[in-house]
Amino acid sequence: FDLSRLTCRNSHGDFTVHQILCGDGNVNAVIDWTSACTHPAIWEITRSYFYGAPCTDGGVPGIEALPAYAEAYECHMPLLPYDRDHLLQLYLFQLAVCDYYSQYFHAEENRKQEFLSQARFATNVLKRYI
Repeated sequence: FDLSRLTCRNSHGDFTVHQILCGDGNVNAVIDWTSACTHPAIWEITRSYFYGAPCTDGGVPGIEALPAYAEAYECHMPLLPYDRDHLLQLYLFQLAVCDYYSQYFHAEENRKQEFLSQARFATNVLKRYI
């Protein structure tokens, strides 16, 4: 795919659910903006989908609801057809090139399990969809 054709927007960069502060039934804040920059919008959409969707066999979410999830985003910000066509492909590419295992080996002891968990999740996702 052609990265230059993807819609880019300001982005958190490494969004996960533990960075959301909620109360009174609302999202009140998103914290940890250390990786903030401009990314393809579909990176955050697909990544948040995979971290939040219910897991099926092998501990990996199904992708059946991914298009509807992206449509919900589009109620706020439009995407191009090229973005919609490459939702999963960009996410799988990023998982394939990310070096979670190296991060695990070099992490402080208290962070090792976090990186190992991410590495296992990425491996399982890639096994299922590639």
